[in-house]
Amino acid sequence: MKFAIVGATGNSGLCTSLQPHFEGCDAVFSCLGSPSLIKSTTIYSASMRAIITAMRGAKVKRILMMSSWYIKVDPDDDPGYMARWVVRSVLSKPLADLTVMEQFLEDEGQDIDYTTVKPPMLIDGPSKGQEIIVEIGREFCDTKNKKMSRADVARFMLANVKTEEHFKKSVSIGIKK
Repeated sequence: MKFAIVGATGNSGLCTSLQPHFEGCDAVFSCLGSPSLIKSTTIYSASMRAIITAMRGAKVKRILMMSSWYIKVDPDDDPGYMARWVVRSVLSKPLADLTVMEQFLEDEGQDIDYTTVKPPMLIDGPSKGQEIIVEIGREFCDTKNKKMSRADVARFMLANVKTEEHFKKSVSIGIKK
């Protein structure tokens, strides 16, 4: 399999011609991140529009992209007072753009086999090979471990490139403890 990996931090000039990089690829992985946790951004939504346009031009149908736990507060899926406060106050601006990105995929990505992967707080370090919990359609996983290594997120994404069970779905992931 051949993959294209899109990963950047910041909002300094989106690549206007991604299509040549996607030619001949089986899937695209997007692990974009905003450098600020308090400022408004369009890095996620603007990049996703460019990525999907390039994928269509290159005839690539599969994308796995990273989002985040708690981008929306759902009263039926309550993460607790502290998480609600963090989402509504501290992280509301960058998380708002993740919401726009996810809505774009739901509304305009029906020809794309997307999976939105929502990990908890990311940490550096190797994968320890622990079991990964998956919650389909929820904003978070009910686990005591609220952190996950980037390596474990990558392990999950790679293992799910061909998993049709997660096509056109948002999945929250976490480490089982």
